[in-house]
Amino acid sequence: GGGEFPPRAHVEEEAQREALEEELQRLWRASRGAAEQEAELQLERRATAAALRREAETRREEELHEQLLLVQLQTLEGDVEAHTSRCCRLELEMAQLREEQMSAPLAPLKA
Repeated sequence: GGGEFPPRAHVEEEAQREALEEELQRLWRASRGAAEQEAELQLERRATAAALRREAETRREEELHEQLLLVQLQTLEGDVEAHTSRCCRLELEMAQLREEQMSAPLAPLKA
């Protein structure tokens, strides 16, 4: 009865090794699958990042355009205001001049 002991240990060892090899194969396949998935995810992430960047650039362009229009509008409004106030000032000056001319006695032609 004692002679069958080593073979059984050998058989168990063999089975264990096969199980380990299968596990290794499974892990390798899984890791390869994971690597492929990771690569796909990275591509997706890159594409998403690029799309977001484009969107942000477009939004920035639109904002800049809006700001430019706003500045142009303010400039126009400022020009109109400046023009209006200048006109008012000139009209006032002319009115004052007329008043002075009317109220002032005629200066003799020869001093």
